[in-house]
Amino acid sequence: MPEDNLVDLAELLKDIYGRRYAPHHRLTNIVQKNAYSAVDFLTGPEEAACFDAREYYRLSRSTLKKAEVIAHLAEDAYEGRLQTDTKWRDIYGMYPSALFELATGMLYGQVVLVVCTVGAAAVTFLTAARHGL
Repeated sequence: MPEDNLVDLAELLKDIYGRRYAPHHRLTNIVQKNAYSAVDFLTGPEEAACFDAREYYRLSRSTLKKAEVIAHLAEDAYEGRLQTDTKWRDIYGMYPSALFELATGMLYGQVVLVVCTVGAAAVTFLTAARHGL
């Protein structure tokens, strides 16, 4: 696979969700946060111990489980379902256009936006009618 097609998923998740999306040992913590199956999932030290003990089957199962978890993680992030420790301000920041983007992304925010727009149009129309414009 060409290097241009490779993606550093860990860095991409930091770019999307901010550096605090999960505590240190992020993969292990994101597995727990999203209730992914951890069967056969070994930590780094556990994998090293399996290698030293020549338990290659367990090591292989852990590698396969991690590949499965990463696939689910990527899909959930793409679909907007990934559960993280990120606060909305870590993603959007604290500026007006971010608040607008956040509001329009939620049904409640869209309803408020439509009501405000209709209200502003009604006030403008009534003011113009009162002044004979």
